Amino acid sequence: MAGCSIPKFLCLHPESSVDLEKAIVSKCMEFRLKPDDDQKILIWKTFGCNRFLWNHLLEERISYEKTNKGKLLNTTPAHLKKDNGFLKEVDSLSLANVQLDLNQACRKLFLKGKVPKFRVKGKDRRSYTTNSVNGNIEIIHKCDAENYIKLPKLGPVRIILHRSIPDGWVLKHVTVKETASGRFFASLVFDAEEKRKDPLKAFSVIEAFDYSMPELLVSASGENSISPEEIHWYRNLESRIAKEQRKLSRMEYGSSNYWKQRKRIGALHEKASNRRKDFLHKLSRKVADAYDAVIVEDLNLSDLSRMLIFGKSVYKVSRQNGVTP
Repeated sequence: MAGCSIPKFLCLHPESSVDLEKAIVSKCMEFRLKPDDDQKILIWKTFGCNRFLWNHLLEERISYEKTNKGKLLNTTPAHLKKDNGFLKEVDSLSLANVQLDLNQACRKLFLKGKVPKFRVKGKDRRSYTTNSVNGNIEIIHKCDAENYIKLPKLGPVRIILHRSIPDGWVLKHVTVKETASGRFFASLVFDAEEKRKDPLKAFSVIEAFDYSMPELLVSASGENSISPEEIHWYRNLESRIAKEQRKLSRMEYGSSNYWKQRKRIGALHEKASNRRKDFLHKLSRKVADAYDAVIVEDLNLSDLSRMLIFGKSVYKVSRQNGVTP
């Protein structure tokens, strides 16, 4: 047809096997890990090495940026391994991911005249990411109740596979993290092939929602009403958390009892968080299955949560999963 050009990504060779009706999407599944004592120590060492590498590379980039405006220093962890042999004990791919994350953070913030924050021991996020390369990560099935995941440096780690992994999914990378209660989890990211879905041309069933602080949301039809008692996950545990925090305040920082008490407090916060996530996931699934389109109020809950009188009320229903622009 005259005057009509074909996009480059559609100019395929006649013998090409690319299926335009399918797309590669990323899928994430999270499972509980149960490492032994030696594996826990190595995981904690990896957290510490990642924090050490982040702080040292960030310091180098800040000093370099002061004398070379507009240029980004891109050094690898190799030069730090010469004087710090403990970096060789942990997974090298986790250190490489720290470098990539820092590069991305510097590109974003240096342009705004800001710098990324240094990571502080005991306050940073306890997690690290490693990539799947040449079969270095694999799931080992021994029986239905006993499964392992082989991770670099750690070897086989006990994993609780509460869901089956579909055939054809390709593992890309794994993030190992420790929660405040001392539990370990692994987030597995896969590349999966799915059929492309045609968007709906007409919406037959539509629902509108408005944000409500006491009830989380109010629906236009009234069929999705929520009672305030259903969303008081944090309020119901607030007195227990306050009691445990008073005990923590009287303990010596860094002692064994201090860290045990911190895990008890973390377990209470985690319980409230798990209840919140479970409720919101079930609610979102119910709404997604019942309606073709959903209309929500345009509110910036992040700014609303910063107000002195609204902060706790907004956070208790999770501002990240709430009604945001």
